Amino acid sequence: MGKLRRSAQEIKMQEIRVEKRELKSPTRMGGIELHNETIIDLYIDRCASFSDFAVCWPELIRSCSGNGLYGIFTCYCGIPGCAGAERIEVRHRMRTVNWIMTFPWGRDRYCFEKRQYIDTIKACGASLNLEAYPLAVEEFLDFGVS
Repeated sequence: MGKLRRSAQEIKMQEIRVEKRELKSPTRMGGIELHNETIIDLYIDRCASFSDFAVCWPELIRSCSGNGLYGIFTCYCGIPGCAGAERIEVRHRMRTVNWIMTFPWGRDRYCFEKRQYIDTIKACGASLNLEAYPLAVEEFLDFGVS
């Protein structure tokens, strides 16, 4: 007996929105004071579901390239364990990009239309002014704690 597979049309697609926010005046984020820096806000289905986390822009960009574990969310200090963030398993399919997020209490899954996912992230990247406002979080610091 073959496995039952759902088509992409049967799976509810989420919409991802990625926006830059240039902090021109001192702002406290996650206990860290930021000033003249860019932070990235990520929304799924128009909700700031992950507002407690900083978005690691280089990891989000890398997630467009293929399957893998990506440290998309972290703390504003750059250490993911500080915010309780875990790496996200990203799976690329023909027409979709899937996120599998593991938490102590279970898993969350998100499914994005591949073209919208990549185009949205690239459009945000094109709008960044990193000379004037460098990224607040430039890397995912993994010290064996994730």
